Amino acid sequence: MNTIDFELLISKFDSIAFEAKTELSMVLSIISEGKVPSKEDVEKIDANIECLNGVYNSIVEASKTLLPEADIPERNSSVNAYASAVRENVMKIKVQYAKQVIEDFLHVQSLVESYTIAINPYQEKAQELLDVLLNTDVSNIESTIEDIKPTELFLKALRCEDIDSDEGIAILEEVSEFFSRRVQLGIQGKKYFISDKHMAFPVVVEYPRTDNGMGSSKDEVTVAIDVEAEDSSVSNDDLDLLGNDNLNIDNCGDNKNEKNAEEDLKRECSEGGISEEMLYSIKKTKNSTPSAAAFKNEILSMPNNARDILPLFTNVAVMTAEQVHLIGFCMDCFGDSKDALESVKHTLSLLTNKGLLVAYDLGEKMGLAYCLTSYCNACLKKESISKLRLPKSGRRFWNISFGEYRVCGTDEISKQLITTALEETDALLKYVYDIKKHISIDICLV
Repeated sequence: MNTIDFELLISKFDSIAFEAKTELSMVLSIISEGKVPSKEDVEKIDANIECLNGVYNSIVEASKTLLPEADIPERNSSVNAYASAVRENVMKIKVQYAKQVIEDFLHVQSLVESYTIAINPYQEKAQELLDVLLNTDVSNIESTIEDIKPTELFLKALRCEDIDSDEGIAILEEVSEFFSRRVQLGIQGKKYFISDKHMAFPVVVEYPRTDNGMGSSKDEVTVAIDVEAEDSSVSNDDLDLLGNDNLNIDNCGDNKNEKNAEEDLKRECSEGGISEEMLYSIKKTKNSTPSAAAFKNEILSMPNNARDILPLFTNVAVMTAEQVHLIGFCMDCFGDSKDALESVKHTLSLLTNKGLLVAYDLGEKMGLAYCLTSYCNACLKKESISKLRLPKSGRRFWNISFGEYRVCGTDEISKQLITTALEETDALLKYVYDIKKHISIDICLV
């Protein structure tokens, strides 16, 4: 049941009630004249009352599916009470949807300054709209909700997988009515992206050294930590209640710590002299709405070692093929052979082609560096995926536990950030590999 069907029930009740009142007025008029209404007139009234009762019960049951339990009117409330409660709830959902759209738009960034400048005025207007939504009574906000249409179109264009398709061009034509030519070019050139709600930023994790020479000192290894955003209160199920199947919401939160982390990272980059030299992904990054069903079909068709590789990227954010193979070997996932390494490289290539990983070419010496795409990261966070089981045996699909150290790649990224991450991964691998060798030697001695 959605609100469109609910409103049809309300209209049906009003229509039958009007007819019943008309019949009753006629009967009362006959009685007031000292006459007796005919059996036919009485049967019409009885039939209308029976219909009203049936529609009323349908309205009550429908409200239970459309409203939170706390908002359902008391038993035997009027139809108007049920209608008002549902309409108010619909407006709340619309307002929350509008907030999410605007917040997504405010998270849009570009690594190219000219495109950032081009979109800033539109984001300032969006912020003004958000302030209105946050400070205006729900009942007086319908016109403000209508003002988010340009923002919706921008995000729709941004998430369009093939902007050069007929559908993509049609969306761009609509976008051109509201946005400057520079912004349109930014969309076409994939210069904009929505910053990941799980912002990755450098922290220091301390690993105790072994006793071979360094005593109790500690080895500092910088990794990237995942900051969780709060889940949105509006889901696609909520939007289905509105009777609109075309709307699709990504979770979006306004996490204060996330914003501070992002600002700290930018400040560190500028103050620390990080190079502005950029790396570009070898394939266009997947930017479609995360779909658990589609992801499940893709991953089940992959080689078995994908069940190790993807979780590894949630623990060690950026890696080359050699690093993936080595850490997988240390964790007893892969063999220590050239064939095992080639198998890892093959699966990494498949995952990149499917849009689950993004790859950057660092040249002949270092090769390709990989990290998760935002699409893959969002899918892995879905409970139905993280707890996926094999269809026949029912065993856990993933061989490695998921971690919280994730970096989501975009079409462009700082070369210095990637190379620094790889150096830190090397430091971590050296430690893990040394530990594995010592354990192996101890076992042999025993």
